[in-house]
Amino acid sequence: MSFTATDIPQGASKTDTWLTPLWIIEALGGDFDLDPCGFHKHRTASLIYQLPMDGLEHPWHGKVWLNPPYSDAKTWLNKLAVHGHGTALVFNRADTKTMQEHFRKASSVFFIEGRIRFLKEDLSQGGNAGTGSMLLSYGYTPDYLKLKGWKAK
Repeated sequence: MSFTATDIPQGASKTDTWLTPLWIIEALGGDFDLDPCGFHKHRTASLIYQLPMDGLEHPWHGKVWLNPPYSDAKTWLNKLAVHGHGTALVFNRADTKTMQEHFRKASSVFFIEGRIRFLKEDLSQGGNAGTGSMLLSYGYTPDYLKLKGWKAK
């Protein structure tokens, strides 16, 4: 018997803005050098690239925090894997080809317990994410002790 991963969209989201709750950044040490797709009012890293700046086109340095636009997570994860030092927060779509490819590339994979309540652009708390989330780290393994969940790799 064999299994085949698919990347079939489960429905279009109304937004690509899913701001990371800062307790996640703090639990991971809060020491990120760059957020290449961040939001200026939301301090996730020392340097933040935000629209209209294209974080894919500008150089990445140091330890990167990445909460990518989920409509194109694969492109952003590929760049993080090449950069080789950082952590990405993505929806738990473990059955997709993209995630299975990145499970092999990542230094660690951590599944966050429950569902995250992301922040809106006005920094107020949004609703339930609708699915679980996971952290993929490249080039190092964060200390996950302050997060509830389980480390898969």
